[in-house]
Amino acid sequence: MHERSLTALRQHILAHAETYYSDLQDQPARVHLTNITTHTASVIYHFIIKSRTTQHALLVKTPPERNLRNRLTEQTDPETKFHSEFAALTHIYDYFNRLHDSRFAAIRPLDFVSEFLGIVMEEVMKPSLRSLLSRTSRLQPWSKPARLYESFRNAGSWLRAFHALAPPDQAVRRDSFKSDYVSDLEKYSAFLADATGDATFFRDLASRAIAEASEVLPETLPLGLTHGDYALRNLLVDSGGRVLALDTQAKWLMPIYEDPAYFLIGLMTTWPQVMSQGLVFDPARLKKLEQEFLQGYFENEPVPCEAIRLFKIKIMLIRWSAKAFRFTRSHLEDRSRFYALKRTRQRLLHRYFRNATQALVQASRNGRQSTVVVPAAVAECATAIEPIRTDENLRLSRRLDWRFLLPQPDLLRVAYFGPAEVSLATALKKFSESFTPMTGSQTARDLNESGGFDIAVLRSPSLKDLERASILLKPGGGIYVEIESLWAATVRYQRNPLAERFQSLKHYLTVLEQHGFVDIEAYWHRPSFERCVEIIPLHDRTTKEFVFSRSSSGLLSQIKFAAGRYTLKSNYLMRLLQSVSVVARMT
Repeated sequence: MHERSLTALRQHILAHAETYYSDLQDQPARVHLTNITTHTASVIYHFIIKSRTTQHALLVKTPPERNLRNRLTEQTDPETKFHSEFAALTHIYDYFNRLHDSRFAAIRPLDFVSEFLGIVMEEVMKPSLRSLLSRTSRLQPWSKPARLYESFRNAGSWLRAFHALAPPDQAVRRDSFKSDYVSDLEKYSAFLADATGDATFFRDLASRAIAEASEVLPETLPLGLTHGDYALRNLLVDSGGRVLALDTQAKWLMPIYEDPAYFLIGLMTTWPQVMSQGLVFDPARLKKLEQEFLQGYFENEPVPCEAIRLFKIKIMLIRWSAKAFRFTRSHLEDRSRFYALKRTRQRLLHRYFRNATQALVQASRNGRQSTVVVPAAVAECATAIEPIRTDENLRLSRRLDWRFLLPQPDLLRVAYFGPAEVSLATALKKFSESFTPMTGSQTARDLNESGGFDIAVLRSPSLKDLERASILLKPGGGIYVEIESLWAATVRYQRNPLAERFQSLKHYLTVLEQHGFVDIEAYWHRPSFERCVEIIPLHDRTTKEFVFSRSSSGLLSQIKFAAGRYTLKSNYLMRLLQSVSVVARMT
């Protein structure tokens, strides 16, 4: 907003100050701009109105100066959106004031400035539910936010009351039928299959979810007035656990499962949790918070666990698609110095979302219940983040989670250098389209004739193996190298420096670069390749520091983490690590 427009907005607030606040009547007042915050879909101007005896904080929410188009879903035009939101805020404020429920509150709208499409409202200086949740992370073990569980339960109750609100006359029905759910699932699965290159996974996921929906969901879904963005950041909580919600147009009548699922997926997929691959927040605590929210929403009624889980799958795909779409539009042609960091971040995101989505699908195969009684059995509806794997195929597929670190995760033509009896070779045989074990007897001519491989997988290779792999790969192909022990590699080299072996991780990276590989990155698979629960990027010191900063109650674990912190600070870590992988792309 230009200075002239900002002055006009300030004058408008000053002229209407007595209307906004009765205690400002007959008193000279001044209006001060204290802050401007820019968001994807809005710009918020924070003001203070001061008189001789009192002051009030308010904010004005306006559309962004330019509308961002890098979104997958259709967007409402700003004029319609901001008029609808102001009407909704007024309706909600009146409704919750009539309820006289000590658990709830609502934002008081003050004015609508048509010239700027600005919504003037009181500013509530209370923490968001997201900020309260952040204090429970493993990074802040000393912090214990008061009434956190009560706040989540009240958040569920607030949403239940909101869904009972009489819809406005202009409310529009959307996604009313089971066929709409199926159509959305097919659309987003198809998009992600194309965006990630993992067509088999999304085809299988969509078929399973659609088959379950045909059994669980009624043809016509129960509808309610939908918030549309019921997220942790849009819920404010006071010291007594009282909840109020922001940022809704309240103009859609949609399935009542949509908002709870949206909230719960937001709880699972906070940015710190995604980037740390589930390490920042304790899954047991997240599950408990989910239970509290569901108890608040459904009270003593049976919880339709399967319906909520199916809608969680849908919301997960929508969020995943939005993030993949933004990355594709914004970063596909980006070759700045930050490109590698953005690409690593996107791979971590895909890996986390894939595991979390697979966990939701897997939950149905561990015993299906249509309803449960709150609160004891509500845990059946709160799905753990890590999927439960009981059969051999799932165990083997987990052995190949590293493929999402590659630029192309599909296992098409795979060349393998390593022992045939290990689980890595077994998994590659089962899940790749073409698996070719390479032997030391092949000549350069043989390699050239059999070239054009999409991925080369090497386990504790020699220098010669790496050279042969570079010949086999087609341009743009990926290479994945497993190093059982960096210490053992160093010892072997020191015993026989003339042997064609690697002497350190840095040596691996240097040789890969010499053979024409780019985007070279190293990862630590903790605790081992076979039982991996964390893939930790070694090029990011902050991540390594976080890994060794986590607290543990066991004495042995405390000793291990203390030793890890020492090796990190003394730079011995890169010499002692086991189960290290290197990924790269052929130019």
